[in-house]
Formats: sequence, structure tokens, C-alpha cells
Amino acid sequence: MNSQKIIISGTSYNVKFGFLANKILAKKWGLKTLGEIGTEISKRLNFKENEEPTLEQFDSIGDLIHSGILSMQPDADITSDDVVDSLLQDTTVLQGIIQLYVDSMPKAAPEPKNAKRVKQH
Repeated sequence: MNSQKIIISGTSYNVKFGFLANKILAKKWGLKTLGEIGTEISKRLNFKENEEPTLEQFDSIGDLIHSGILSMQPDADITSDDVVDSLLQDTTVLQGIIQLYVDSMPKAAPEPKNAKRVKQH
């Protein structure tokens, strides 16, 4: 899994999304499966075109990125609000981190080239 650095209050943190980050986020949001996490993120981060993100959306972004930081640095002395404060100062970082999360999600395995489909009668 790839990671990305983010500067928060002058300190550099690595953000990495994988199983541990998802476990941290699931615990925070009271979820139990990867599917629930994906559904919840899609719901919470459903940005409307030409509309400012809501405070709830900023909270969700902060939680998501904070979980990625804690997966790499469990003793990081920051909160999800600290993450949002940092992102509001440099919004260019956000797009890369969201793409990092998307790239970390499990992909369906491609069907083998020589696979033969069984006809059902």
C-alpha cells in the first residue's frame, strides 16, 4: 500500500489506508464490514456540485484521514479536527489523499482468461 505525507501543525505524518485504517474508522463510526464503510463514505462524502462541503462532510474527511494516520502512527497526538484544520489551510492535499483511499479499496479479482462458464439448464 502506498502512503502520503501530510503536515499538521508543523509535524509530518504518514497517511496509509489499508485494513488497519479501516478497522480504526469502523470502530469510530460503529460499523462492522468493509462494505458498510464504503457505503457510509459514499453517503457522507456525497459532495454537491457548486456547493460548499458541510461541516459533517469535513468531520467525515477528518475521521477518514485521521484513521490513515493512526494506522501508521498509533501514538499520534492529533485529532480529526486537527486534520481538517490542516486541510483547510492547504486544500490541494485533499484530492491526493482521497485518491490514495480509493486506490486502497479491494478490487474484484479479474476472471481468469481460460475460465469457462458453466451453462445452467
